[in-house]
Amino acid sequence: MILETPRLLLRDFTNNRRDMNDLVTNLNNEGIADNLSDVPYPYTPESAKKFLRECARESKEYPRRFYNVGMELKETGRIIGCLELAIDEHEQDKAAGVSFWQGPGYCGKGYMGEALQKWFKFAYDDLNLRRLEAVADINNVKSRKLLTQLGMREEGISLENYVSISNGQMHDIAYYALLKREYKEIEASLPGRFAPKPKITI
Repeated sequence: MILETPRLLLRDFTNNRRDMNDLVTNLNNEGIADNLSDVPYPYTPESAKKFLRECARESKEYPRRFYNVGMELKETGRIIGCLELAIDEHEQDKAAGVSFWQGPGYCGKGYMGEALQKWFKFAYDDLNLRRLEAVADINNVKSRKLLTQLGMREEGISLENYVSISNGQMHDIAYYALLKREYKEIEASLPGRFAPKPKITI
């Protein structure tokens, strides 16, 4: 699958050396791994190969429940992050969990907000999901702000929710959610929430 935004291609990973190298470059970072419950640190080529094999297997399942796509920067053709959509096994619920990460060299440029707007639209319009859920470490201020900008509301805090496999640290998390009807009320305003602020010159 391929989804397109002004600066990105959101696409299925390919089991090639280029994607593997990009994953290692971006995920072999202790700060990134610490905020992801199931990502090891150091992140090695073997770690990337295992992940790519899992993505290839999941992409062939029908009906498809797991979507892991790379965020390819059009300008360079490199993978700079990843989006995941995990659809609930109870089909009647029409719910899914959203997760994401971005390489440390690409933060603060609006890429993730751009990508997630398209991801939410895909989930609600193409997959006809009713509810999206996400979690963020309570100390991850940037991710929590991003989820709020996307219209998600905080639904609660879970203390000592998981232990990071990268360093064994315990994490408290905040739960967020957004219903399709709530999304439709704010959909038209989302691009403006992530538009770059004009520079003021004196």
